[in-house]
Amino acid sequence: MSTTCLARRLVAGACAGVVLVVLGATGAFGAFRASTNASTSVGSGSLSAPTQLTTQIQCSSGQTKGTLTTSWTATPSLFATGYTVVYTESGSTTTHTTASRTTTSDTYTLAKKNTTISVTVKATFSAWSSAGLTVANVANTC
Repeated sequence: MSTTCLARRLVAGACAGVVLVVLGATGAFGAFRASTNASTSVGSGSLSAPTQLTTQIQCSSGQTKGTLTTSWTATPSLFATGYTVVYTESGSTTTHTTASRTTTSDTYTLAKKNTTISVTVKATFSAWSSAGLTVANVANTC
C-alpha cells in the first residue's frame, strides 16, 4: 500500500471519528436525557359573572331621553378588579368600566327617546373578563 493511500485512510478515519464525537455530543443519535421538574406551579381559576342584573329608567320632568340605572350583585370571585358595562342603543355601543369589585351599579344617559337598549355586565380582572350577564330590549318610555 502506498503512503499516499495510507495517509488518505488515516485522514478519513480521523474525520469519521470527529463526526461521531460531534454528533454524539449534540444528541443526534436520539439519546434522551431526563429533564428536571418545573419549580413554578400554575394555578387555575375562573372569573365568575355578576348575578341578578336589573335596570330602571327614570324620566325627570322636561327630560325626554331618560337615565338608565343598572344594578347587579357582585361577582363571588374575590380577585375581580371591577366591571365592564356595555350599553347598546340603536346600534351604538357605549362602554363604562368600574375600578372596584364592590361597585354594583352604573348609570347611563340615554341618547334617544322611544328606543330600546341592551345592557351587558362582565366582571374583569386585568385583561380577562367573565361571561356577560345581559338584559335585552329595555324600553325607553320617556
